[in-house]
Amino acid sequence: MYTIKNYLLLLLIFSASCAKEIYTNEDATNSKREAQKVGVTVMLRDINHPETDMSGFEITTSQCGEDMKAATSADGLADLMLVKGDAVLRIRKEGYVTATAVITTNATEKERNNTAVVIPVFADTQTSGAIYGNVLVRMSPSVEEPLANALVSIEVDINELMRLAFPGMSGNIDKYRPGILAYSADANLMQPVRTSVSGAFQLTIPVTATDLTYTVRVHETPLAQNSFCSAEQIVMTNGQRHQEVIIQLTPYEK
Repeated sequence: MYTIKNYLLLLLIFSASCAKEIYTNEDATNSKREAQKVGVTVMLRDINHPETDMSGFEITTSQCGEDMKAATSADGLADLMLVKGDAVLRIRKEGYVTATAVITTNATEKERNNTAVVIPVFADTQTSGAIYGNVLVRMSPSVEEPLANALVSIEVDINELMRLAFPGMSGNIDKYRPGILAYSADANLMQPVRTSVSGAFQLTIPVTATDLTYTVRVHETPLAQNSFCSAEQIVMTNGQRHQEVIIQLTPYEK
């Protein structure tokens, strides 16, 4: 007959047999990953309407084979737990241009729940501005020719963009901005283009309340006889007036 002592002994044996006896490399990796996670707060703002309800944005990322997702509240805030290091955030909502932000989290244990990133977003209706013009190559002091099929890209001064979207944070904006910020090619917003046979180009930019500083860049393009050309030009505009740009290039040899 089993005594209480026998039952306790059997229970102890059974419990030990059910315990995990092997601590695998995967367990060690997962444990280390969890220990290295950092709480990140993402804040979104509509570039022209900072007081707009910003709920319903979906923020997704993937790290170490794990997909993570968060949704913004009405004030544009969302929280994620990310492994320290680089993360690519994708921000989507119907009616807005999809944004991609690359952030780096290197917070110490003391700061692990105080990491924040701010990201300006554009409504579809705000992407109707343009910078257009022509790219010409100066073949001689008196002869200019259009440069066809040249790659023309555009960059916005990210500090100005952040200050416009987050005016209250202008003094500390460098601390919170993403390392890289880009927008979806679906709306052509600030996407590179190639010049036509006549050297013409048109770049799509957002309509903003104030002027922003843009850099229009003609990437290195090969010409005849081992020569090349490239150039860039600064343009300030709010996108509401179409800005014509004439970029004149001088060939050079490498």
